[in-house]
Amino acid sequence: MKRAAAKGAAAKRKEGIGFSQRIRLDWLEYTANAVLAGSPEGEIVSALRERLRERFSLGGVRVSGNRDKAVAILTRVWVTVPDERRPLRDEGLDLLRQADANGRMLVHWCMCMAAYPFFGAVADTTGRLLRLQGAVAAAQVQRRLRERLGERETVARAARRVLRAFIDWGVLVETGGKGLYHAAAPRVAGPGPIVPWVLEAMLSDGADEPRPPSALLRAPRLFPFELAPPPSAELEARTAFEVVRHGLDHEILICLARTAPSHDAAGRTRWYGLYHPRAAFPMNTRSFAPMRLSEPRLPPLDPDAMTDEQREIAIKASPPDSDLINITKTLVRHPKLLKRWNVFAGHVLVKSTLPPREREIAILRVGWLCRAEYEWAQHVVIGRQCGLDDEAIERIKAGPDAPGWTALESAILRATDDLHEDSFIGDETWAALAAAWSEEQLLDFIFAVGQYRLVSMALNTLGVRIDPGLRGF
Repeated sequence: MKRAAAKGAAAKRKEGIGFSQRIRLDWLEYTANAVLAGSPEGEIVSALRERLRERFSLGGVRVSGNRDKAVAILTRVWVTVPDERRPLRDEGLDLLRQADANGRMLVHWCMCMAAYPFFGAVADTTGRLLRLQGAVAAAQVQRRLRERLGERETVARAARRVLRAFIDWGVLVETGGKGLYHAAAPRVAGPGPIVPWVLEAMLSDGADEPRPPSALLRAPRLFPFELAPPPSAELEARTAFEVVRHGLDHEILICLARTAPSHDAAGRTRWYGLYHPRAAFPMNTRSFAPMRLSEPRLPPLDPDAMTDEQREIAIKASPPDSDLINITKTLVRHPKLLKRWNVFAGHVLVKSTLPPREREIAILRVGWLCRAEYEWAQHVVIGRQCGLDDEAIERIKAGPDAPGWTALESAILRATDDLHEDSFIGDETWAALAAAWSEEQLLDFIFAVGQYRLVSMALNTLGVRIDPGLRGF
């Protein structure tokens, strides 16, 4: 019953926006300190209304409606907390007594996400976009939230106010471009009891799956903070957690203790949803540094060292009268794989129904997002042959909202970002592509992005070197 009630409360909280005002960090501090001082709810509400009196006015006229909404947000975070979230709140208050400035901000951040999933959704979207492209535009965040939550003006307006709150808190920094931000330097918090508490807050999202602590702490919605996983002994000692050891290396996964295991036909314990890629393994969390390996893991084969079968397949996989390139000389170590993969790769690159210039925009964006420097170097050359100039190639790095793209080109880049980040194209972006392309072209686009994502995985993991005469990022 307790589990069902908690999930029902989580579902109810997800229905609305709620966090619709630009809430300052010092207001949350004031509210939490009032709770720590033992002030009753009525006194706290009255004090907040007085404190915010001058903050919500227009031309000297008080706008009491917005002030009342701000007071409601502050009290919901720290005062009128439902029973299932009260232990989390009480421990958060104890942490505030001893935490430094970074730790205090982290506690307020997690409590805002726990009380208002919309706050977490804005943080998650912002964090994902920052990882993808290093900067984030307000319009991008608003567009993605509308795709998830519906085409409502209230969604865009509330998202704008939360982003402004992020700026007030100092976790986003305005750039020279209007509505364009980049992340401030990460705030280090922990070690200590605050990190297990953060993990519990992150697990209070209603999901059942056990998840790796490291992935939870690297989640995009915690983008302002740098947190290290605590020792496993600390996790196992915390009664709020169930600790699961998974795989040959006994990786630690955690979930809230109230999550009950199910059993298979043989009576063995199984955890529902143990593999949940979006929740447990957020995309693109590794370093963006190009050429991550100093030496290739599988060196390219010299043609003289190839077998007759390898040499024949490598030559057939290459353009006529051209030298063998490093990716071919590497993959030919598995000649049957190269032979069969090359048929599909040939369709994507040569026989696709996509216009070549538009195809190369997508491929180059995949190379950039995956930090596949080899792929980027090869397709800069191909892109130029297909009509992309150097300025357009450089602009691909900036993404779909960079000035200079046509509406279709922007949609191509946005769809590529969607597939890379979420393995799904949003409705608005799909409609833009479908208005310009045939069904065959839509399918070719999806498979082109997937093909070059696959290639990027191989190139990065194997450490394939850039061919002579080409330049990377």
